[in-house]
Amino acid sequence: MRALLVVAALLAITTSLARALPGQNAKAVCVWAKRSSDLRAVNCATGGSEGVNDYIFGYIRKPDVTIPGRLPNDNFLSFEAHPDRKGTIVTEIVRYHHLPDVPSMKFLRKGGEGLEIVRGVYGDAVANDFITSRFVKHAATGDVYRGKRFLYITTTIRQNNIGADAAHAVTIDDGFILRPAASLPSDVGY
Repeated sequence: MRALLVVAALLAITTSLARALPGQNAKAVCVWAKRSSDLRAVNCATGGSEGVNDYIFGYIRKPDVTIPGRLPNDNFLSFEAHPDRKGTIVTEIVRYHHLPDVPSMKFLRKGGEGLEIVRGVYGDAVANDFITSRFVKHAATGDVYRGKRFLYITTTIRQNNIGADAAHAVTIDDGFILRPAASLPSDVGY
């Protein structure tokens, strides 16, 4: 019986560490990102005076989420994590970067592809917290929601790419931003 309890406790700890979340140490999130089967081409850029990661970036590979015709050519899903000066992750972003002629992937509480991506990256606990979160406000670049665990910001940003060829002159980023629930920013900029 005691061995069963130890195994259950280890499983719970391992499962809780299997996701990178705001509030965790940047180095631990970098290790998670590099080991994650959901991410590829992970880059943990360092540079702070104490070697703290300035950001963590990777492309999301989601074979378990079907997005027919969604990821051709220059369209991609990405994951970013940004730490504070102490090396604690304070902001994470899941972003769908696409050309204007490709349909958007909205991150909606009521369901859809965006929510399934959130569920795939963060698991059921975060996805369910987002679903039950309450709307706080419309901001310049998105909508802000407060859950019990996190603050969620959904965005759609149209970018004019100066100097790009005609096919890439405009791109759109649909984003899902995750911050600690205690933070309510005055803006929702990146």
